[in-house]
Amino acid sequence: MEYTFNDLSLESIDEIREAWERLNEEHQERSRYFKKFYANRTFEERFSIYRDYAPDDVFIEVVKNRKQEVIGYCISAIRNGLGEIDSLYVDERSREHGIGSNLMINALKWLKANGSDQIGLAVSQGNEQVFDFYQRFNFFPRKTYLMHKNPMED
Repeated sequence: MEYTFNDLSLESIDEIREAWERLNEEHQERSRYFKKFYANRTFEERFSIYRDYAPDDVFIEVVKNRKQEVIGYCISAIRNGLGEIDSLYVDERSREHGIGSNLMINALKWLKANGSDQIGLAVSQGNEQVFDFYQRFNFFPRKTYLMHKNPMED
């Protein structure tokens, strides 16, 4: 299969909207406790955090197929010296071709080259099957963060 990897500016983040929506649907399906949270989450809400970031503190890489359809992306960011792999997605039909690994390698290179002393990432509950993938890049669970859930939400 033929893929192209390209950097994307914050102004063009809308290009990943459909891919992010597929990721959000996967989280909704897998979530045991927060299905309604993911069902109500919007692209605009999710990425509004970047309004406070300098453009040089965010690295977005997008992967497109031969038809120029977005089949994957990775967003990395730095804040106060702390780096984060903020969102990573590869379309289910395109997995197992090394796309996610290339996205991770490129994100880690960028984070380190831009002064990140520490790098972390969050994995949504229900998506723990990705732990093996992230461990290949030396990411391991350090703590579990629990969110209070209003019992009336579901």
